Formats: sequence, C-alpha cells, structure tokens
Amino acid sequence: ALPAGGDDFVYRLEGVSPEFGILSATTGKTSETFTSIITNAENGYTIYVNSDGDFRTSGTAVIGAVSDGAVTVGSEEYGVRVFGTTATSTGSDFGLSTSTRAIQESTNVADDDRIVLIYKISISPSVAAGIYSQKVFYTVTPNF
Repeated sequence: ALPAGGDDFVYRLEGVSPEFGILSATTGKTSETFTSIITNAENGYTIYVNSDGDFRTSGTAVIGAVSDGAVTVGSEEYGVRVFGTTATSTGSDFGLSTSTRAIQESTNVADDDRIVLIYKISISPSVAAGIYSQKVFYTVTPNF
C-alpha cells in the first residue's frame, strides 16, 4: 500500500516509559512514545511537558540537555523531538526542564489526536557509569 500523505511515518513505540538500554559513545540511541488525547473541549486543548530536573543518576552525574537544536553522536546530550499534525515545538531537538513547554495543541474537539515524541541521547567516552533517570510530566489544558 502507498502512504496516504507526504508526512506518514511508522514508529516502534516503547510504551509510556522511554528506555535507552546500554549506551555507547559511538552510537546515539532513541526511544519513541506518543500522546493520545480525546476531549470534547469545543475550542481544543494544549499539552505541555516538563520534568523534575536533569537526566541524572542518584548521585551527582548528569547528562546535559541539548542546547543547539540537535542531539549529536559523540556529544554528551539528551533531548526530545516531536512529530505530528497537532505537534508544536517541531523542527529541532529540545531539552526537558522544570519549565513547561507546549508540545501539542488544537483548536478543535479531539478524537484521538496523537503525536510522537522521540527521546534521543548521546554520550561522550567520559560519561560516568550509572543508571540515569528523569521524571517527565504531561499537562493537558482544555480550551473552553
């Protein structure tokens, strides 16, 4: 079958918890999740994302948030990119922080609107070994 449009993609989703597994300085890793929203809010909605802080170990080691718009193999950085017809903040990778950022919005009633979030990570050879984690929060605001 042929794709229905020019922006059709297929992603292997990792569910609700992105996981990178064992990292190497010679290759980057990605993990895909998605949002799915159904609402009867007549004027649509906005979905925001933020985190509880840096991507870190239980100690002091941190993998910094991407700051130049692209997670680059060999650099030590972590970020997210969003795709979809209702996605905002598209076109570049962005870091997650305690500040909220709009990632999806619509001005219409939503019947299973979805976007894909691609979490990306790259490490340098000097990154500290450990189990890194970060809590990510999604907030939906209806527009009545």
